[in-house]
Amino acid sequence: MINKNRIIPILLLDNGEVYKTLQFTNPQYIGDPINTINIFNEKKVDELIVLDISKETKSKGPNFEILADIASEAFFPIAYGGGIQSLEQAKRIMGLGFDKLSFCSAVYNNPLLVENCVKTFGAQSVVGCLDFRMGPSGDINIYINNGNEKINWSVEKYMSAIEQLHVGELVINNIDKDGTFSGYNFDLLRKIKAKIKIPMIASGGAKSYGDISSLFSIVDISAAAGALFVYYGRYNAVLISYPSKEEKLEILNGK
Repeated sequence: MINKNRIIPILLLDNGEVYKTLQFTNPQYIGDPINTINIFNEKKVDELIVLDISKETKSKGPNFEILADIASEAFFPIAYGGGIQSLEQAKRIMGLGFDKLSFCSAVYNNPLLVENCVKTFGAQSVVGCLDFRMGPSGDINIYINNGNEKINWSVEKYMSAIEQLHVGELVINNIDKDGTFSGYNFDLLRKIKAKIKIPMIASGGAKSYGDISSLFSIVDISAAAGALFVYYGRYNAVLISYPSKEEKLEILNGK
C-alpha cells in the first residue's frame, strides 16, 4: 500500500522575504523566497504551505507579484494563506498556479468567503487552519490574526464551523510550540483529532525526523507541517533541510 502521509514545510513571508518566528513573534530574517523554493525543488518536497504574515498583506491583500514568482518556480503543490479578502483574489491566486488556499481568520470572520472558495475550487483545494494556545487550566484558546486576537470559541464550536464549511483539510497550529523544536504534544493532538472527521495536518513543535515519525504512528493525521526545515545552523548560517527519499520512507514506516 502506498503511504499517503505527507511532510510539508511552511514558508512564512513578511514583505516578500522569508522569516522564521518563535511562538508567532520575534520574526527572524531567513532569505529570499525564490532561492528557498529552488532548494525545495531539488529536495523534491511533497508540498509547501506559504503563509504571508506581513501587516501590509492583512490590510492591502496578497502580494500577487511575489506569489507569481513563487508559483512559476515551484515544481510541487503549493498552498497559500494570508490576506485573502474576496473570491476574486482567491481566483487570481489559483490562476497563478497555486493548488490550495488556506484560511484561518476567515473561518471566524468571513465564513462565506471560505464556503464560496470550496464551491468554486472544490474541498480538496481549501484548507482550514486552527491556531491555538493552551490556557493556564489546560483549556484550548483559539486565536486569529496571526495569533494576535483571541476569540471566544470552544474547540467544539470551531470544529463544527470547519465541518459545515466542508474544507478538505485542517491545519492544527500550536502557537506555544511554534519555532521551539520542543516536540509535539501527542496526547493533545489525539484529543483534537477525535473531535473532527476531516483530515488533519499537525504543525508546531517538531524537533526531529524521529519526532515526525512518532507523530504519524501515534496520531491519525494526513501530514506533518512546520518550519523545522528552515533553520539557523552554526555561525548563524541559514540551512534548509528535508528528508531524502530513504529518510522519508523510514519516517513514514515508523523506523
